[in-house]
Amino acid sequence: MPSLTLQTALKYAESLLIAVLFIGAGYLLHREDPCFIHEKIDVSILMLALVTLFFGWPGLFSFLLIYGLALYLFYPHFPVYQLLELTILGLVLYLFYYLWETRLKSYALQKEYFRKKLDENSNAFYTLKASYDQLEKAYITKPHSLKESVARIVEISTVNPKEAKREFLKLLSQYYHVKKASVATFDAHQHIRTIDTLEPDVHLDRKDLLIEEALEKGKPVYIDFEREENQTDYLAAIPFALSENATGMLVIEDMLFTSFDKDTLLEISVIFSYFMQNLEREHFLKRYNCRRHYLSEAFTFELCRMERIAQEKGVPSSMIILRSADEAMMRRLYHFLSRRKRTIDMIQTLTIGGKEFVIILLFPFLKKAGVEGFVSRMYADLSSDASMKQWLHGRAFRYEIIDASFSQLKKNLQNKS
Repeated sequence: MPSLTLQTALKYAESLLIAVLFIGAGYLLHREDPCFIHEKIDVSILMLALVTLFFGWPGLFSFLLIYGLALYLFYPHFPVYQLLELTILGLVLYLFYYLWETRLKSYALQKEYFRKKLDENSNAFYTLKASYDQLEKAYITKPHSLKESVARIVEISTVNPKEAKREFLKLLSQYYHVKKASVATFDAHQHIRTIDTLEPDVHLDRKDLLIEEALEKGKPVYIDFEREENQTDYLAAIPFALSENATGMLVIEDMLFTSFDKDTLLEISVIFSYFMQNLEREHFLKRYNCRRHYLSEAFTFELCRMERIAQEKGVPSSMIILRSADEAMMRRLYHFLSRRKRTIDMIQTLTIGGKEFVIILLFPFLKKAGVEGFVSRMYADLSSDASMKQWLHGRAFRYEIIDASFSQLKKNLQNKS
């Protein structure tokens, strides 16, 4: 039975109301048989199917409760078998509802993950592009690129996130002539939680139309100079979705007029998103104590994220660990796997004891059966090479498919058999 949240409570209330209305209508239309158990067509079955498939457990429980109470009150002999038949049918319908709802939640979770991965890759690409554009504009006076500056700020964020935000605002001033700006965070209720700025005693107007619109839409909002009257004190509000339903926002209050154009604002928006993504990654790694000295940060982050999703949402991911003491063959296998893996898959190499070489491949949202299919295709594609085929089927090479978790990975790496 699901936990009683506000949404679940509303489902119970709506289901109870529908069931009461159904029995009430039956009583008015058919007083001697309000539950329609003696009719050729049992309408209660249709009503049970509707509330169960629409509301799930609250619908099933509420309907059976009201229906059973009506059977007890309006019939001289309690029709036990009719109620049992309806209960069994309701449980079958609920099983279908549960499987369908679980599948939908899994697809929604994967869609959200893919969207975030696309945003991360897009922001990284546009940040790199912006750095070269800036370097071409002033390569004599600026010996370092924009991407290097952002990377330095991200490095600062591992020690002092507040100072990193101030350095980010300095970067905007240096590269984009932003004279006055703030980085604010809003909690789940859209109340201002923190404000970081270079100016002393700066207060953001939470009720400003530009900020409210950016929070509502979740997209960057800019002032429109073509309007005769702009009821805002700011030039731009650029939001970024944080964890736990919080929101980070870059609010630009003043910048050089000649720099205020669409391309510049797009670059600022992308760089701000890239910066906040890295802050979020650092916060996530620290919060869940994800870091492992033998894994790269990118691989650690993805593995930790998949483990949290499996624990909290019940959507599993898998890994395959391939190992051998033959370094040359393992390098060939690594290059093959790097070309054949999906874009979202992560690959990591390790050396254990200076002798055994290990390749770890993480498959987000892929069950073990799916990984077995990947291995079968790998063997089939590599069978054309006689030496590789002999090595893969020999004792010098072995692999194991495990759930995507740090404990499973550590246990496998410690296994020397």
